[in-house]
Amino acid sequence: MVVRAMGRAGEEICRVMIAIYSWGGGVGFLMILKGELAYLADIVFGLPGILFGLDTGVMLMMIVSVCVIWPLSSLYDISSLKVFAPLACGAAVSITGVVAACMPWGAEPCHGPADAVPGSLKHPGSMKQVPDSLADVAAALPLLAFALNSSWAYVPILCTLRDKTGPRIWSLLAGSNTIILLSYLVLSSCGYFMFCGETKPNILESMGDSVDPASAKGLAVRLARAALAFQLSIGLPGRFWVARRTLGGGELPLFRRCCVSGALAGSAAVLAALPLSLATVLGVVSSICASMIIYILPAVIDLARKALPGAGRRACSVLSLLVGLFVMCFGLWANVTGVAKGS
Repeated sequence: MVVRAMGRAGEEICRVMIAIYSWGGGVGFLMILKGELAYLADIVFGLPGILFGLDTGVMLMMIVSVCVIWPLSSLYDISSLKVFAPLACGAAVSITGVVAACMPWGAEPCHGPADAVPGSLKHPGSMKQVPDSLADVAAALPLLAFALNSSWAYVPILCTLRDKTGPRIWSLLAGSNTIILLSYLVLSSCGYFMFCGETKPNILESMGDSVDPASAKGLAVRLARAALAFQLSIGLPGRFWVARRTLGGGELPLFRRCCVSGALAGSAAVLAALPLSLATVLGVVSSICASMIIYILPAVIDLARKALPGAGRRACSVLSLLVGLFVMCFGLWANVTGVAKGS
């Protein structure tokens, strides 16, 4: 549709967006994997934070990248990984269940690691009803777009189904998006209630800091973090595979596929090893890509049509275009310059 509306320029824009979105999202998820592996190495195996002069999380993340992510992302066809899809979905749902189970129901807000400071009248992570500034809004909107954007994988998955038009498709689409929406609603509300302004980008990190490791809740958190590490290890090859195919590396022979995949996964792992903020990485990627996928390109397609059914739809398309430009420009500025908290 973008090509029909914008021609060759639209095709190149889509190609760049998909590559950045897949690769940049991989950087952020490798950062999460780094933290989960460091946590599990410390809690389960008792490994120190520094091992052989290297950060344990970084070292384990590099090992997984070389031994798992790189070989799988170099495959010509990764459809065999679909067998792990139920396990990945189960891991995602289990994380939501663990957060809800560890919620201190009936307690006052902000009972996490940011308890009241002695002598202070204000909780350092107090619950805020409105953002402090427009910069906070600009930085947060790309992350919201990233969280709610399940459409980027819809078309590739649709192409693998035999029946693409029946009621089964609509039920799958509505059911999966409902689960996604409910999961994010539970994660955001429970996490914000427990930790308020001190909520970490990875909610399981906040949970691990506030729950007794020896308790049943502590065991549940450890299992959830192990499930997340497995999910990311198996799911990340798909992102770099998509980035490689988008850049024209789909029909390459094995050696060249390995080189391109190694360059993509290796560069992402190097960036993930740096002391960057997860919110900043995902915020930058989402400012550019999620705003284009969700707001800008659909609006451009709609407005490029010669006849729209009514002025109301044209007004909605113009509004979508304006929102997308705001999210892209000001979100990118807020995250890159670090003017917003957490970036």
